[in-house]
Amino acid sequence: QAGAAAIVNGSTISDKDVQTASLQLATLATAQQQQQVSTRLVLLNLILAPYVIAEADRTGKGVTAAQARKAIPKVANPSPTLVEFVQMQLAIPNLTQTSKNSILAKLAKANITVNPRYGTLDPKQAALTPTSPDWIKAGASTVAP
Repeated sequence: QAGAAAIVNGSTISDKDVQTASLQLATLATAQQQQQVSTRLVLLNLILAPYVIAEADRTGKGVTAAQARKAIPKVANPSPTLVEFVQMQLAIPNLTQTSKNSILAKLAKANITVNPRYGTLDPKQAALTPTSPDWIKAGASTVAP
């Protein structure tokens, strides 16, 4: 789908959302003198976020959007995508191994398509691995001599 970084069970994560969250995280990283986060890692987190947030909520360990916004005060007007990213980051440490295993099981059953530019999803490892540089296939020339 044009403009999609990934499609998760029919819901699109757009390239624009990934880029916006990446830029806002870069601003935050610079302000806090931390390492910047790659767009691949941002996308992976956005793919995982609904599963992690739902599991954290189910187990009473959820993080609200308001709590996530308070954690990033240096970002003026954080995008909904960035807020979701932060919610997930704050929720993960509170999850048990049983909850994490449940998330991986749901991820393995999900219908997830990732734009090859970002890599290939390994649902068993919850990881995006780089795609080989030749993922774009050369086509036959359409220009007649």
